[in-house]
Amino acid sequence: MEISPKVLYKNFINKIIDAESLIEQLSSLIENSRNIKIRVLSIQTLGKIELNSLIPVKSQNSLFHLLENLLISDSNEIIRNEAALILIKLFKKRSLAPMKWALLHDESAICLETIHQSIMEIINDLKKSNEDESYSTLKSEVLAIEDKDFKIAIQNMIHRNDSIISKTTLIHILTNYFTLLFLKKVYWRLKYRIKDATLVELDFSFKVLSNLPRAIRFLQSLKKLTLKYNQILKLPEWIGELSSLEHLNLNINNIAKLPNSVSMLNQLEELALWKNELEELPESIGNLINLRKLNLRLNQLKFLPESLGNLIKLKELDLHDNRLLFLPRSIKYMKSLEVLNLSWNTLKNLPEEIYDLSSLKILDLGRNELQTISPSVSRLNSLEILNLSENKLISLPHTIGNLSSLKILNLSRNQLKVIPNSIYSLPLLEELYLVDNQIEEIPSNIQELENRGLKIIS
Repeated sequence: MEISPKVLYKNFINKIIDAESLIEQLSSLIENSRNIKIRVLSIQTLGKIELNSLIPVKSQNSLFHLLENLLISDSNEIIRNEAALILIKLFKKRSLAPMKWALLHDESAICLETIHQSIMEIINDLKKSNEDESYSTLKSEVLAIEDKDFKIAIQNMIHRNDSIISKTTLIHILTNYFTLLFLKKVYWRLKYRIKDATLVELDFSFKVLSNLPRAIRFLQSLKKLTLKYNQILKLPEWIGELSSLEHLNLNINNIAKLPNSVSMLNQLEELALWKNELEELPESIGNLINLRKLNLRLNQLKFLPESLGNLIKLKELDLHDNRLLFLPRSIKYMKSLEVLNLSWNTLKNLPEEIYDLSSLKILDLGRNELQTISPSVSRLNSLEILNLSENKLISLPHTIGNLSSLKILNLSRNQLKVIPNSIYSLPLLEELYLVDNQIEEIPSNIQELENRGLKIIS
């Protein structure tokens, strides 16, 4: 009958057996037992041993080689994973080589994640170390990289810097290299782009993800991250650590809430969250001061935070098909806005401040519940396309005829009886949609207008 690991460890604590004997007996259980639970418990018990000068070097070496062999050759992924955990705990300085081998050859996602995390811990320790040996180790590992994209970039760095590469750069290269190696093993046909030995783009589209891969956290220089068409429920707080990110695409997921840490992505230029389950935006979203495009269409938003007005560089804002009841007055500060899509919401009124958006070229207000448009609409003098279809408009201000840049005006499916004559005088108007209204009179010079190039659909 096998003696249990618990009994062996109890005997060790009670000084009935020494550490050398404990290691030997636990090793025997691991190598000979057919019971997975016994083997796992034996490995975990080895992890409780504190290696010190009282334990013979021979026993320590035997233990290292046992864990190494389990990691690289055991047929059971649970055993390999446990071996990796204990190897990094007891022999961190010695475990880089077997961890590298396992990262290249293992196929288990569970093991690969533990192995990658272990390698990151080793690199972090080398980063903190002031020993010359740590620099030599890092440089040797970098020079041993065979990946073509990395190798060319490394050779170029060496050439530019007279063979001298800083320790920080070496750590950066290894972090990106091992992380890419891990991600490629776990995610089939992963799309990515490398520049100067740095991962700058990652595309996880259609990977059936429910969470973000934790390994992404180490990619501090990542500029573009695509996660569309997955099943992601929430974003981790560490998303804010990706400080170089410029493009984040989370379209078609199941995200109900954004973490406040998203505000730390202060280099972000494009944020796409089309078709998620967002019911609100954090006030901190206003900290994304470099944002140019924000896509929030097909969500469940009822209101927007006042801080949205801080996005003064924003050029495109898409809020199509939400549940918006009103807009924040701070919208007036978004002076760079050129495209604003507010269609398919429940807006009954527009704040007067919306007419301060002098750069606006496209304004889509289709399918809302608007009954009137303010005479101040004339201030939108850059407007080229205005969609007011499927509202409850009963009249329009004559000042709409002052939109001298307007090319397309859609007034379909309202309750209009009269169209201001000023509209027909718009100099650049090309298309005018009047379908499904109650218009009592069409201008007598309609033929002349059509000859001029105006297309009227009524």
